[in-house]
Amino acid sequence: MCMAAVGLFAGMAGAVMQSMGAKAQADAQAAEYKARALYNKRQAQVERIKGAYESGRLKERGERVYSAQKAAFSDSGVTLEGTPVDVVSDSVQQNELDVQAVMWGQTLAGQNYDYESKINEMNRKSAKQAGFYASLAPLLSGFSSLQGAFS
Repeated sequence: MCMAAVGLFAGMAGAVMQSMGAKAQADAQAAEYKARALYNKRQAQVERIKGAYESGRLKERGERVYSAQKAAFSDSGVTLEGTPVDVVSDSVQQNELDVQAVMWGQTLAGQNYDYESKINEMNRKSAKQAGFYASLAPLLSGFSSLQGAFS
């Protein structure tokens, strides 16, 4: 009888340890998903800042080109009417398209990181829930064995 009690106690202790291990593993996975979510939120912000910076620099370069074009036309004695205005106007439009393309690309990159962050948050919640159930299974099995021993 004493050996049976020791066996039951050891079985229950093993079930408890297995339950604790499953819970710890799920908590670690949830923590990893949380860290990934925070990283992706940060990267989304970085992409937006990067887009604003790059488009600002591109706009500045475009303004220097317009100024150089105007100066070149003026230096050569050409008035800013007709074709010279069309050239400068086309340069302005092309530069604005480039600026918008940079902003669009960075906005999309930021949205992708936001989406990944949401997925990581969902995975974190799922890992926590799975850990709860995974920790219950060995305990229920252990209690079932304990009840069977006294039947």
